[in-house]
Amino acid sequence: HLGDVSFEPGILKNDTAAIYSIPDDARYWQMCFFVCKEVYRSHRYEIPYIEPTPLPENIRNFLEYIILRVKPVHSTAVMFIQWTEEGANDQS
Repeated sequence: HLGDVSFEPGILKNDTAAIYSIPDDARYWQMCFFVCKEVYRSHRYEIPYIEPTPLPENIRNFLEYIILRVKPVHSTAVMFIQWTEEGANDQS
């Protein structure tokens, strides 16, 4: 197991009628729309680690809106995003 286990992904899906959990089944992950920096896969297409991407908090609502508009309805968006304060990533 690689990576920080304390980080939990955000989930965006079109049907929010039921409580949602991410299945362990590898076939399910093929239908996911990942929003992250990089997805690491093994030679057996297993996902040992997903690297989150830092993005400013002030674009969160807009980004979630865009993702829900462009992703296929039958898929699930799995967001590995570390929301940051505006300007926190500036290299001064």
